[in-house]
Amino acid sequence: MRFDTLKKWLLLLILGLLIPQLFAAKIPVIYDSDIGDDIDDTWALGLLLKSPEYDVKLVVGDQGKSEYRAKLFAKFLTRAGRTDIPIGMALDVNATGGGRQSEWVKDFDLASYPGKIHKDGVQAIIDTIMRSEQKITLICVGPVPNIAEALRRQPRIAEKARFVGMHGSVRKGYGGKSTIDAEYNVRADAKACQKVLSADWPITITPLDTCGLVHLTGDKYQKVRNSDDPIAKAIIENYRLWSENKETAENRSSTLFDPVAVYLGLETELCKMETLSIRVDDEGYTRIDPQGKRMEVATAWKDMGAFEDLLVARLTRKAAPAAQANRFRRLAVDEYVDKMKGGWIGQMAGVGWGGPTEFRWQGQIIPEDQMPVWKPEMINQFGQDDIYVEMTFLRTLEVHGMDVSIRQAGIDFANSGYALWHANRAGRDNLRSGIAPPDSGHPQFNAHADDIDYQIEADYSGLIAPGLPNVAIELGEIFGRLMNYGDGLYGGQFVGGMYAEAFFEDNPLKIVLAGLKCIPAQSQYAECIRDVLTWYKKYPDDWQKTWQLIEAKYQDNPDYRRASCDKGDFNIDAKINGAYIVMGLLYGESDMDKTIIISTRCGQDSDCNPANSGGILGTVIGFKNLPDKFKSALNQEGKFSHTPYNFPTLIKVNEKLVRESVLRRGGKSVKDDQGKEVFLIPIEEPKPSPFEQCWEPGPVANSRFTEKEMKQITAVAGMDLSSALVQCAPGWKASRCGADMNPGLYETLHGKKNVLMTHPLDQQTCCILQRKVKLPAGKKSILQLTVGHDPRGDWDLIVKAENQERLKKVIGPQTAKNGWLDIQVDLSDLAGKEVNLQLINQANGWAYEAGLWANIEIKSN
Repeated sequence: MRFDTLKKWLLLLILGLLIPQLFAAKIPVIYDSDIGDDIDDTWALGLLLKSPEYDVKLVVGDQGKSEYRAKLFAKFLTRAGRTDIPIGMALDVNATGGGRQSEWVKDFDLASYPGKIHKDGVQAIIDTIMRSEQKITLICVGPVPNIAEALRRQPRIAEKARFVGMHGSVRKGYGGKSTIDAEYNVRADAKACQKVLSADWPITITPLDTCGLVHLTGDKYQKVRNSDDPIAKAIIENYRLWSENKETAENRSSTLFDPVAVYLGLETELCKMETLSIRVDDEGYTRIDPQGKRMEVATAWKDMGAFEDLLVARLTRKAAPAAQANRFRRLAVDEYVDKMKGGWIGQMAGVGWGGPTEFRWQGQIIPEDQMPVWKPEMINQFGQDDIYVEMTFLRTLEVHGMDVSIRQAGIDFANSGYALWHANRAGRDNLRSGIAPPDSGHPQFNAHADDIDYQIEADYSGLIAPGLPNVAIELGEIFGRLMNYGDGLYGGQFVGGMYAEAFFEDNPLKIVLAGLKCIPAQSQYAECIRDVLTWYKKYPDDWQKTWQLIEAKYQDNPDYRRASCDKGDFNIDAKINGAYIVMGLLYGESDMDKTIIISTRCGQDSDCNPANSGGILGTVIGFKNLPDKFKSALNQEGKFSHTPYNFPTLIKVNEKLVRESVLRRGGKSVKDDQGKEVFLIPIEEPKPSPFEQCWEPGPVANSRFTEKEMKQITAVAGMDLSSALVQCAPGWKASRCGADMNPGLYETLHGKKNVLMTHPLDQQTCCILQRKVKLPAGKKSILQLTVGHDPRGDWDLIVKAENQERLKKVIGPQTAKNGWLDIQVDLSDLAGKEVNLQLINQANGWAYEAGLWANIEIKSN
């Protein structure tokens, strides 16, 4: 399948037209709410999520009750399938505890929320606004101490946001009475509201004059109450718990103040809008005052019934038939299976063909005569880690379902039994040592967080998400967070997004553009892919020229290697290898051979990159239409290492999971006129993960596995030193020993014989030698150690007995004569007891932190 010249120039024309529109914006919005007090905040959140015009960047609790509100947000967003949305926790002001919706979240574990939770919700508001390329719409439907504090910390947010609020009473009070009231959202923190409603940003408010009149009754309410939509169902569940009159909850809504503010963030057509000068007084009244702040005020309804209809239609997913038809793409189930099989074969072909070249050419184009020759039997890549690692994630989804928690995903990955490198290894070691996700992939704990690892493994996420980019993004937030962060995470979500589109699109350029929509536009990864598109447009017939430009910027420029685990010729960053995937797709002209060859010849990780590009193109082509040389020798019964799958069972698992993906996103399967099963897949706009960078990471989540969870992790963190310990320190066991500096037993080292070398797992995780020993009663027992250090560094030795510190000492040039130090620790006070002893090799600067042990002995007399 090759493009002719006309097709190539049409492709370039499309490129020129689509790149400027790639990031055409929805309305970026932050929702600040005292959810969990009045029920209308929950209705408003439902309307927000059901309004496709909005790009929800952050939801934040306000007015105290931080954990209660965060739990309500987290469970609601989980039900809605929107765990891509970050949650900010409220300032601890004004209110504590829970509320009438506490029952709904009593068993909900906030730590299970796979999305990001910001402990400092105010700072999250500031960061989201200041980092946005578009003006943020800040919808506030409660008291506003968060917003006042955000303005105090960073006044410039007023330059980059507009404020839409449910606040005040201008000419009418509660229930439409003719005298004004000190409306609750203002009165509850009048000082904060004074600051917010006088700030220098555009303001639109719905006071009680409009929002205080809205109720759903009769058929309108019944449609919401009886809806099967998960968002509508969650609203009614909460309303039934919140309502003090259970009969009322079955027949009508309470006053729906807050959804009006959500509506005004979109348009104002149904309201009478007046530009008024408003001043907030100390008692919480919003008074018309010539000296006040000028703002847009919804003072009356033009058509309140139309607003109610809109609210009901959105919450229950009712739409006109023509619009409904346009919301779905059709994909015959047998066509899905054929394309999905083609995707797996494409991966296997790419990794098998490029395998002999992996990292042999660093910063170089592989010479044409060094490209391996394809042989059909090379398709059987059952022992290839670039294939079987991602099947660990498939197995987790098969066993636990698409709603699996990130913590369960971490436990399963921690228990995997294969060798790993870079971000994968560091992430798994973190998990095994008790550092739960998402911290296992955070740069503070993982020096490889920007590496390629999740990008290698993300193929599965798109293969079970045809036309569903947000599934691929969400799976990245579950599985990619185990080992990656920032560009390292985005690489996998980009690849997953391309696969998702490849089921419906055969134009490689459009597939790349679809993948780009799945990651933050301001990321270096997105910048890199846009550069490749630009250079491809400029040099459509010279891939090596584009390669040289990539090399100059993303290999040689240190500004684009700030988080590289290696700053030399070796480059395992996700973004440059992602560029090589795209090179294969664009310059390969939809030909499988050419696509794999170009991605391979770009060098660096030259088996993983063609596996990705080959898999994406294989999805486009489908199994039936692939050249025979890529499938004729396939061993259908060959078993993928470390998995329960052969090729047929792998396909069955994908079939099972795709059905769950389609149903969870609001799609379904139907029969066509010939009785053929067809997926109706809802059209959705990608919702990228929040923007982050490995070299300027956000705060850690302080996420640790519980004791119960740790019991489920049977694998040991770090290297296995058991055979070495048998020879040099019988009875002792090692855990959390990192692989740096090649730990193990050395026959001679720095003048000593039979020396054990250990190394901390990472900067925060020490290596521990441990032993239980019964100290004889009535005798003096001494722990005798001979310890040393690498001449280029030092480390902290900590000795603990029964978890009580007995010694802490730096082992380095200033303390160890000739590199070695003899130490004695008196254990006599523990005579007659069985004692747990720990010898700890702890990092103190992360430079040559190896611990050397020439003698470990307990003497009693």
